[in-house]
Amino acid sequence: MDFRLTEEQREFEALAQRVAEDLARRGVDDSSLPEVNWSLLVKTGLMGLLVAEEDGGSGGGMVEAAIFAEQLGRFAAPAAIAGSILIAPAAIDLVESAAQRQQLRGELVSGRPVSVVVGEDLSWPPGPDGFAWGWHRDAAMLVPDASGLAPINEGGADVRPTEDLGLFVAHITTKVAAPNLLESEGGQRFIAVANVIMSSLLVGYMRTALELAVEHAKQREQFGVKIGTFQAIKHICADMLVDLESSRSAAYGAAAIVANTSDVIGASRTAATAKAWCGDAGIRVCENSIQVHGGMGFTWECPVHRFLRAALVARSSFMSSDLAVDFVARSAPWI
Repeated sequence: MDFRLTEEQREFEALAQRVAEDLARRGVDDSSLPEVNWSLLVKTGLMGLLVAEEDGGSGGGMVEAAIFAEQLGRFAAPAAIAGSILIAPAAIDLVESAAQRQQLRGELVSGRPVSVVVGEDLSWPPGPDGFAWGWHRDAAMLVPDASGLAPINEGGADVRPTEDLGLFVAHITTKVAAPNLLESEGGQRFIAVANVIMSSLLVGYMRTALELAVEHAKQREQFGVKIGTFQAIKHICADMLVDLESSRSAAYGAAAIVANTSDVIGASRTAATAKAWCGDAGIRVCENSIQVHGGMGFTWECPVHRFLRAALVARSSFMSSDLAVDFVARSAPWI
C-alpha cells in the first residue's frame, strides 16, 4: 500500500495548517477555557470533515483526519476541536436512535461541539464517572446508557468544569455504566479511530517540540559557542527526529489501514500498535526537548511544557499505551 499523500491531500494539509494556526492563537499561560472559532471550521468544511456528504458533511477519510490532527497538535489547538471533529463522529455511530444520530450529525456540521465521555483514568468506555474529553460550552455530550451511548445536555448530568488548558474540562457523573462497548464491532472501530487521532495529535506535539529544541540549540551559547555544535545535543535531536518520523509513519499507516480494510480486528490492532508507539515516543521527544532547553525548559515561560502535558493526556486517552500493547498481544493472529 502506498502511504504517500496525494496532491489533493497536500493541499488539504496546507489548509489544515492555516486553520489550526489561526485557532491556536491564544495566551500560552491562559488556563481559562479557550474560545473556539467554530464558524471558521464550518466555513472551511472542517466541522463536518468525517461526516458523510449525504448528511451534510465533507465526506473526508481517516488520512485527512490524521492530517488535521497532526496540525492541531502542532499548534496546540484546543482539544475541543479534535474531540468534536475527529472523535465524535465515530462515537455518534454508537448512538442507538437513528433520529438522534441524524440530529447530532446535523448539529455538528452546523457548528455545535460534541464531546465524548471517557473514564476517570481517561480510558474508554466510561463508567458512571468520568471526563468529557475536549468539552466546550454548549457541547452535546455522549454519555453511557443501557444500550451504548446517548446524547445529553448539561442538565442531564452533574457537570463540574475544571481548568486544564481545554484538554478535558468537565467532570461528569451519570447514573448508568456503559455496557462493554469494546465487544461490539462498532465499539472496536471507534477505539481504532480514537487511537489513530491520538497518535496523529502526538505526532504534531513531537514536531513542534523538536522544532523548538533545534531552534534553541541554534541560538543558545555556552562557552562562547552554540550548544547545537555539542555532540550530546546533536545526538538528542537526532533521536527526537527518529521518534518523530517513525511515529508519523505509524500514525498515517494506521489511518490508511483503518480507512481501507473491512477487517475490524486487524485495523484495531494496527491502530493500537500506532498508539503504543506514538504514546511513548511523544513523551520521549517532549522530555528531550525540555532537556535541550536546559534549566529554562522547566519554567512556565518555556512553551515546551504545554506539549509535554498534552502528550501525557493523549497517551492515556481512550486507550493507554500499556492497554494498547496488551490489546495487540491478546489479538495477535498467532495466539
